Amino acid sequence: MQAPTILRCFYHGVYLKPHQGPRPAHWDKPRLVKDYEFDLYLHPGRKIQLNGEWHEMEEGTLMVRRPGDVVSGFGSFGCYMLTLDFSNTKKEIFYDRNETQDVQLLCNDELLQVLPVCFKPRRLEECVHLMRQMALRAPLGPARDEEDKQLVMEFLHLLAADAYHVKRDENSSPDRLISLCGHMQQHYSREITLDSLAEYVNLDKSYLIRLFKQELGVTPMTYLARVRMENARLLLAETDESIAEIARRCGFQTATYFHTCFKKMYGMTPMAYRQKSRK
Repeated sequence: MQAPTILRCFYHGVYLKPHQGPRPAHWDKPRLVKDYEFDLYLHPGRKIQLNGEWHEMEEGTLMVRRPGDVVSGFGSFGCYMLTLDFSNTKKEIFYDRNETQDVQLLCNDELLQVLPVCFKPRRLEECVHLMRQMALRAPLGPARDEEDKQLVMEFLHLLAADAYHVKRDENSSPDRLISLCGHMQQHYSREITLDSLAEYVNLDKSYLIRLFKQELGVTPMTYLARVRMENARLLLAETDESIAEIARRCGFQTATYFHTCFKKMYGMTPMAYRQKSRK
């Protein structure tokens, strides 16, 4: 692959208070992507819609956009924004993603094809270092000399290698789900969050939810709720422990919340279930 031109690279941040209105904060109108865009998010809070699908930009997430994509988004963010020209035909002196008119032709190089839309590079610090170097060289417009080309190619090869390892890790996801289900069944009495579950199996939260629903038909937190309820049901039927103690042992913060969840799932109160099970 011929080394692409750096059209522009810079760090940009928009930090907003939590949104409390009917319209999302800092909503960007949909725009057509004209060139290859690599955005590395270092500050979370941004939600992006790309070709109709929503993605949550967590800390350390890289999004790759290609010519012809349609993108919009809202929320706070802080990220390095890199735009590349693989056709090496752009002539702009000052580059702006919102003002470029012609759409770059797609490049069929394998190095680009292995990159997913969103992933978290394993060597994040190296990615940040390379993007910082490119930002120093092309903060406003194109950079085309040999050192620029070496920086870009090093960056792209780094991403491709990391994307390969991420894909390999995802291919072993059934084993991870088995491990995660065992983890929840063993520690359901503790405080468990989606963040802690994703960290346990080293997967992105959004990907974990999609994978769980694909394999088991429910979200991770719904599965956890069912594990807790099944254990609560057994304790109600087989022990004389109080409702409050059973709620605590099964990971519910209050007996009232446990009462509400139990009735919603089984159609009766915990006490009614205990009485029915003993008859």
